[in-house]
Amino acid sequence: AKYFAEFIFPKINEIPYAVLYSNKDSRPNTPVNVQIGALLIKELTNLSDDELLESLMFDIRFQYALHTTSFAEQPLSDRTLSRFRARCAAYETEHGVDLLHETITSLSSEMAELMRIDSSLKRMDSLMVASNIKRMGRLELLYTCVANLAKEMAKNCKIPEHLRHYTEADDRNRVIYHNHSEETSVKIDIVLKDAATLKELCGSDYNDSSSYNQENGQCTISFQKSQCQNCPHKEKCHPKMFKRVSRKTVSSKSNQRAKQQRERSTEDFKKQSRFRNGVETIPSILRRKYEIDKIPVRGLIGSRFFFGCKIGALNIKKFCKYMQGQDKCVQKMAVV
Repeated sequence: AKYFAEFIFPKINEIPYAVLYSNKDSRPNTPVNVQIGALLIKELTNLSDDELLESLMFDIRFQYALHTTSFAEQPLSDRTLSRFRARCAAYETEHGVDLLHETITSLSSEMAELMRIDSSLKRMDSLMVASNIKRMGRLELLYTCVANLAKEMAKNCKIPEHLRHYTEADDRNRVIYHNHSEETSVKIDIVLKDAATLKELCGSDYNDSSSYNQENGQCTISFQKSQCQNCPHKEKCHPKMFKRVSRKTVSSKSNQRAKQQRERSTEDFKKQSRFRNGVETIPSILRRKYEIDKIPVRGLIGSRFFFGCKIGALNIKKFCKYMQGQDKCVQKMAVV
């Protein structure tokens, strides 16, 4: 809490987030630095929104970290963080600007400077984050695509009566969750027929719509899978779908191997190897500690927001460990 309060919280720049709020005189918003700080602490401590709110009310460490110990009431409610995420997502959707990315990048630079990290050596790495969509059943995936297109079409034109239920708030639960397993295949057929009807109705007016493209793609894939499962000639009909491709790696020439062996014995190569080993632990930490594959939202923008908070929390954790080490060294020198 001490390091967060003294070094992290004061560096959170609130000015870029002014675009999310009105210029008119109205009730003041929750301080942006408190909201962002709370989101980072939430990922740092692996708490839910409700657990974070409870901790902020009853744990002085959370109040100290967010500079709210003098507040008569803590400035967060049960909807504050979700509304803030929604505001950021809506702004990025409209303007293409990821405000949180700029904040996390700025904080990371500040921490790197305090830790005296040499930023001249950089290694690029990639991490495949599992999407929540992989846990959607076939019916849920199809229903989501059809419902999105139906809602978009309902804004501009009148859709048939038997398709209006897709625009209702509780329809998703009725179709998907209040459903016996033996009814699933029947409902999939119904949703596919509704998708075909919507596709015929919209013609070419929605070709550029993401809802139309998602529905068209997913329903086509689903239809192909249904047809291929019982097809006796499926391997001949769809060789790319069912055939495995084996690859062989051709070794380099002997002189290149010898050159590589000589390079591996140098001190520079050993230094870079240690650096690489340190970087390669990050994906494992993100999965084990920060549960990067269990982001509780769907969609690129929403997932990216949570991902940014987790990266910020990871950097803050490393920074706090560094500062603890520095304090221990100072205390030891004072005793000596």
